[in-house]
Amino acid sequence: METNKFYFKNLNKGAVLIAIYLAFYLLYNNFIDFNFNLTDTSKFYISQATKEGVDISKRVSFFYNIVISLFILIPIFYLLLSKINSKINPIQRNLDSTYLFSFIGISLIISSIFGLKNDKIMELNFYLFLIAYFLSNYQKGFNQHGYFLKLFPIILVLGIIIHTGFIFLINSKEFFLKNNLGYYLVICLFIFLIFFFAKKSGKIEVKSLIQFIQPIVLLPLFLFISIESEFFFKLKYNTFLPYKYLFLGLLLSSCIIYFLSIYRYKKLKKAKNILEKLFLPASLFCIILLTSYHPFIEEPTEMFEAANPANALLRIFQFREIPFVDFLSSHMFSEQFFGLIHSWIFGFDKHSSFMTYGFIYEAIYLFLAYILFKRIFNNGIYSFIFILFFPYFTTLIHTGLFFSIIAFFQVIKVIKNQSVLNYSILIFCVIGLIFWRLDTGAASLFSLIAFVPILYYVDRIKIQFSSLLKACGYFLLLTIAITSLILVYIQPTDLISNIKSALHYTSANQAHGYPNIVTELNQQFLLYHVTFPIIAVLIILYIVYYLRQNQLDGLNSYSLKASLFLLIVFIANFQRGLVRHNFMEGNESFLISTFYIGISLFLLSMFHLKNEFTRFTILFTASFTIIVGLKYFPLESQIKTKAELLLSEPTIKNLDLYFNNQNFKGKSIINQNFRAEKLNDFAQFLNQQLKPNQSFFDFSNTPMLYYYTGRKVPSYFCQNLQNTIDDYLQLEQLKTLNTKDFPIVVYSNYPKTWYDETDGVSNSMRHYLIAEYIYKNYKPIGVLNQHSIWLAKDQKLRKSFFFQKDTISEVPQINNYQRAAYYMNLYFLKNKQYLKKQFFIKPYKTDSLYTYFKVPKLSKNNGYMLKLRSNATQLAREFKVELLDASNSLIGTNLFYSTPEAKEYLIRWGNHYLIHLKKARYIRVSKFDLDKIINLEFYLDER
Repeated sequence: METNKFYFKNLNKGAVLIAIYLAFYLLYNNFIDFNFNLTDTSKFYISQATKEGVDISKRVSFFYNIVISLFILIPIFYLLLSKINSKINPIQRNLDSTYLFSFIGISLIISSIFGLKNDKIMELNFYLFLIAYFLSNYQKGFNQHGYFLKLFPIILVLGIIIHTGFIFLINSKEFFLKNNLGYYLVICLFIFLIFFFAKKSGKIEVKSLIQFIQPIVLLPLFLFISIESEFFFKLKYNTFLPYKYLFLGLLLSSCIIYFLSIYRYKKLKKAKNILEKLFLPASLFCIILLTSYHPFIEEPTEMFEAANPANALLRIFQFREIPFVDFLSSHMFSEQFFGLIHSWIFGFDKHSSFMTYGFIYEAIYLFLAYILFKRIFNNGIYSFIFILFFPYFTTLIHTGLFFSIIAFFQVIKVIKNQSVLNYSILIFCVIGLIFWRLDTGAASLFSLIAFVPILYYVDRIKIQFSSLLKACGYFLLLTIAITSLILVYIQPTDLISNIKSALHYTSANQAHGYPNIVTELNQQFLLYHVTFPIIAVLIILYIVYYLRQNQLDGLNSYSLKASLFLLIVFIANFQRGLVRHNFMEGNESFLISTFYIGISLFLLSMFHLKNEFTRFTILFTASFTIIVGLKYFPLESQIKTKAELLLSEPTIKNLDLYFNNQNFKGKSIINQNFRAEKLNDFAQFLNQQLKPNQSFFDFSNTPMLYYYTGRKVPSYFCQNLQNTIDDYLQLEQLKTLNTKDFPIVVYSNYPKTWYDETDGVSNSMRHYLIAEYIYKNYKPIGVLNQHSIWLAKDQKLRKSFFFQKDTISEVPQINNYQRAAYYMNLYFLKNKQYLKKQFFIKPYKTDSLYTYFKVPKLSKNNGYMLKLRSNATQLAREFKVELLDASNSLIGTNLFYSTPEAKEYLIRWGNHYLIHLKKARYIRVSKFDLDKIINLEFYLDER
């Protein structure tokens, strides 16, 4: 036992890590393209595997080849490395970079095996490992104190900045773009040689050299300005600028200004400060420009989700409406702000060009992550490397909920200094997050309600109520001032109505949720819905106790408080997954939200470490292991690390080819096939039929039609139909809908799609009040661009127009209420004032299958509810209520399930178009043995 302890104690753990990495890398590159195709026919079997051409022996041998190779290669590499280290005896801290790249390399290989393709970045990581290992063992003369290892981060970061400029200058040279990685390494080598000879000369200090090249941090900004200026002058003045010369001129001018200022301000800053405050953010900006920024894009063909940002811009710039006051989009300001920036610069154009600025959202997201990890590690370069190399970064850091970290940053400031200003900023942060994106703001608000009192409790701090009350007072005064300004623009009744509409929409979980949140009650479901929340609650309680009992140093205290906040956000946001975005969509991201990062930070805090490298490795290991071990739904193979995207296919390529009169098509390349198929004829018809101040009503759930045709959205919501989710909102919609201002209705897609029956509920059934208004006042005239077009009955076609025949509108509808007929009856029983009884009807004949009723003379076809009384005693009897005309032809069907405890069911009468077209004379209701509908009642909806 003593011998075993001795050997374990003297085991070179660093050499083990490197040996594992080298073995993994060698095996991955040799076996990645291995296949199990059947090629050996020395023996022949007629079997299922033979029929499919699969060699089962290859599959078995593949596994054991890998396992046996690991048993052989890891000890060999370990012994070899141990022998090298014993001869050279490098300083331990010099090996940290080697361990870092070994560690990252192992995680990249594992994630690639799991489906994430990171070939470029794995190759880069291997080269960086070799360089780091060489430098770690090269101690002669000037490297004995780890000189070049200290410069390693600045070389990597500076290499990215210069590489970005290089890619920009040769953006259309396919040969260079294909060898992206090689040229990056050449650039890094060139930078290395500059530092090498500078150090060797003994005349130039490191911080002097770094300070000397500071103007290069402006390179990504000048690159962006140059590209956008090219678009601006071409679109505004029809002229191409020499954009590369503009870029070089801006860079040269900044250098001259900087060098002239150095003579006046010669104070040198620390190299680390320059790296973290200038070079790292600049390098991060470069990565964003090469991976997320698309200077020009193909016009998207999606017609529903894109309407939120697009119609918001339409309403702001064309119709001068105010966000939140006059309209609401589902994800609020987070999906509008980049379009606003673009439109303020280039003007509003009713194209998709504003989407080219969508990268700004990701830029904010990544810079927030950089700030958090910089504070967690107390080191900017480790934060940068984490963002660049972590394989499951967007899984760890939820792209929506992570913005709540802004509130956390401000709370920490408040705890340190309870000034009126800090409290005011905190209040505005919370309000800002709510307007930024409602789910993020709501989770942040509820989290802060719990988090702030906890912090005061654990830090034993008294609240300075005077500062808090003053901040609340200033906020109240500002709110009153803003409200007063708004009331100058809008009537108080309209403002109140819009606020009510927003509240109805945002509080309607019942309208958006799935009835089931899982198809199979499996172990993973219970893990996510039971175990994780329990773990989060227990850890939150433990952190509160631990912080109260222990005085921690700054780093561990900060990471533990961040863990506490993010776990509370996880609990506060969990309802999103319980409502809709969950296992039913093959997605657990809204369920898990900030759980992974919260748990990882908790584990990091429990080690009480201050060493930057060790904190990085523990957080990286914890995060990677937790995600790989617990994630249920696999990531799509298209999701890659930022470093992989950086080196594989830069988004700014082929600018030289695009910036000429022959190829240039604007910032948004119009998809002619899409427009011909979905837009052109419809837009032409609108221009021919409508006056400039008229619009149409979209009942097909394709609200992008408003944006592309430049017509007014007749609703408070940008997705006008989908967000009109209850009777109140339908009635509000009908107040604005009239045939004079909206003489055309886009009734449905043709053929019908999921958008005509979202979540299995048809638009005519869900929006029955609007549907009845349409049936009463409009009529189908034909099909244009795969949409059924209806015209107001009091309008005539101004000019003849070719329409495809509509064969769907006159097909009898089927409305399947299932259990909703029971709940609809309960709702109206509680709101009896809405309905007025009109007719009581008994059956006039029965047979073995049906009960028949005659329809009384109704004063109108819409506005009626049909109550069915049943004697059914069995659960889930599916009653079929068929509507027949005078010739006994079917004109509509309603289905609903019986409930043993219920005897009354309610369905809508007039939300079938054929009732308005042909008149219903008879009602035929199915029956089962003794279970049947015994009478009917007609009620008039008086709302």
